[in-house]
Amino acid sequence: MSKFGRDQAKKMGLDVYYVPHGVETKVFKPLDRKESRRRLGIPEHRFIIGMVAANKGIPPRKSFYEVISAFAAFHKMHPDALLYLHTNDGSMPGDHVDLQKFCKVMGLKTGIVDCRNLEDDIDVAFVDQYQNQLGIPDAYMVDIYNAMDVMVLVSLGEGFGIPLVEAQACGCPVITGEWTSMGELCFSGWKITKAEADPVYQQYFDAFQYRVRVDAVVHRMLKAYEMRGNNEYRSRARDGALAYDADKVTEKYWKPVLADIEARMFEVKSE
Repeated sequence: MSKFGRDQAKKMGLDVYYVPHGVETKVFKPLDRKESRRRLGIPEHRFIIGMVAANKGIPPRKSFYEVISAFAAFHKMHPDALLYLHTNDGSMPGDHVDLQKFCKVMGLKTGIVDCRNLEDDIDVAFVDQYQNQLGIPDAYMVDIYNAMDVMVLVSLGEGFGIPLVEAQACGCPVITGEWTSMGELCFSGWKITKAEADPVYQQYFDAFQYRVRVDAVVHRMLKAYEMRGNNEYRSRARDGALAYDADKVTEKYWKPVLADIEARMFEVKSE
């Protein structure tokens, strides 16, 4: 589902197809940002850094500790900033980390986005935890992506990274790593190089992943702050994401792949 994955498989001598994930770009699209923030109850003047990722695994693959630590440093320079975390906050036992606790350790006050006016002294806002368990409607996700000034996804590694495409389809630039699939999905925003991350050996995969350095994330947050509201960045994000429209992916990738699989099946039967 990524060019990176395809290339790695071919290096090992595997014959594979490449079919990326698709996004409904008629649903995930730019909206009036002021209206999106009004519906969510997020103050218009805040600089919003968002993160949409699963809180799973100890330590977390999605680099929550690094992103929150970077935000804590960035927030001291720009107190108008707000970090939105669309994930399980980890306050209940399970295979995840307690992000509420870590935010407090970093001196950040937390709150919840529940479509009521968010207090101005909140530094980190989580998605409503009950609603997150029930399921989040697309309309909410479209509003939250439109409300963001930038979205961060700097995981140790990604198989694809659908939130990168969803966010950019809504016109939101991204901060991401250039390792695994993430780099190929950055159409507008700021990449963090491998030289700014530390390799971490994973015995299960017999391979290395990359743990981003906090200062590299801070640096990109500062760059994003400089370019806040830049329409060229937002237009470029949308234009890049259109290549991953679900209908286009079906026509360009799925149909030829399925036709080839069908042809191979008949070849086997004829033998």
